[in-house]
Parts: sequence; C-alpha cells; structure tokens
Amino acid sequence: MNIRYILWRYSPDLLYSILANAYRLLHPRREGIIAIPWRQAWLFKTRKVKLLSPTLRDTAIIECLDEKLHEQYFKVERGDVVIDVGASIGEFTIPAAMKAGDDGFVLAIEPEPRNFAFLWMNVKLNKLRNVKLCRKAVANYKGWTTLYISNHGVTGHTLVPKRETKTIRVEVDTLDNIARDYGLDKTDFVKIDVEGFEIEVLKGADSTLNSAKKIVVECHSSRNVMIVARILKSKGFKVVYRKWVVYGIRM
Repeated sequence: MNIRYILWRYSPDLLYSILANAYRLLHPRREGIIAIPWRQAWLFKTRKVKLLSPTLRDTAIIECLDEKLHEQYFKVERGDVVIDVGASIGEFTIPAAMKAGDDGFVLAIEPEPRNFAFLWMNVKLNKLRNVKLCRKAVANYKGWTTLYISNHGVTGHTLVPKRETKTIRVEVDTLDNIARDYGLDKTDFVKIDVEGFEIEVLKGADSTLNSAKKIVVECHSSRNVMIVARILKSKGFKVVYRKWVVYGIRM
C-alpha cells in the first residue's frame, strides 16, 4: 500500500485536494488537473476543460480528463460524431465535444438522475453547443428497468442486479433505437462504460456497430472482455486490449 493510495483513501477531502493539486502542479506532464471546492461540489480544471463533480475521489475523472483511458490508441478528431454510452457526469463527453468541434457532435447517454444533472451542468459550464443529452439506460430491449445505484460516487451504477443497494426505475432502450431517434446514420467514435452490462448494449447496437469507425468498451470481467472482443471482430474491427478495456478500430 503506497503513500498516494493512503492519502487518497483516508485523508480529509480538503487536505487531499491541496496535496493532489500541489503534486499535479509540480508534475505537469503527469496530471495537469487541479480540483477546487465549489459550493457543495468539486470543480476539476485543466487548461481547456471544467468539470463539476459531486465527489473528489473518483480516479475515472482523472483518467478521462488526462486521456489515459478511452483515447489510449486513437483519438476523437475534429468533425467526429461521438456516442457516449454511460456518460456519467461528462468526464469523456466534455473533452470529446471540444475535440469534435462545431463540425462534430456528441450524444451523451446517462440514466442516473444526479449524474445526469451534473452532466447537464458541465455541458452548460463549458458552453458546448454540439452536445445532446439522453436520460436513458441502454440494453438490448426497450421499456423500463431497474438501475442499481452505487455507493461509490458517480461510478458503479448498473443494470446488473446487486444485493443490498438502492434501486430506481429508469427508461431503457437499444443503442440503435436511440441513435435513430437522434438522426444519427453514422458514428465515428463510440465509448461504452455500463458497469458490466456491455454485452447487452452491443446486442442492441447492430446498426451502430456497422457504421462506427472506432469503439472503446470498458469491461468488468475477463469473460466480458473475451465476448466483447469476439463481437467487435465479427463486425470487422481490429481489436486491442488494455487491462479491462477493449479498443476496436475499423481497418
């Protein structure tokens, strides 16, 4: 157990933010991100991006803003049409929209109410006009379903059944239906992070996969990694693995 983990896990929020900000300022090439208390939330800032979060200690925020996770092998490019499935508070949506520019477009899909509220605020905070928001869960069916709410900040909410956790009812649809509803007949970049429900999402995304050029899927078991990779290969993607993340690019 190293000192950074101990500080992240056990120190008070304000102390942690001071130490983390000092580290990032002293090591700008590693993590040029600072976190500032803002009302009852935290404001993460890079040179270009501002991101409000209800929690300070979510490493996914840092990884996304620092491009360490979803853009490891290829990037969002200017003019891209991007779909963010499991958009959370916008830690991928906001930078992606900035890179896609006025010629591009981002559809951000998020079912959890608090996350969706922060996602909306972050789009407004960064004055983005090329983002549309969809408050739905994504699966291989249409209707209403149970969302299991995580106790770990903004991440972990899932359609995978869990014991001893809060649940809410949310609207659910397939990715193909949602893309069609928003008039998307082609997609350049798809990012999927749905906390273990990724296979079901792909099963409802046949047309979307046929048109997509780049796709990143966070998986939550080694079994899902293998199944996701097999699905993407069957759709003509060249597949690369990195830990629990599967990257596919159309050759």
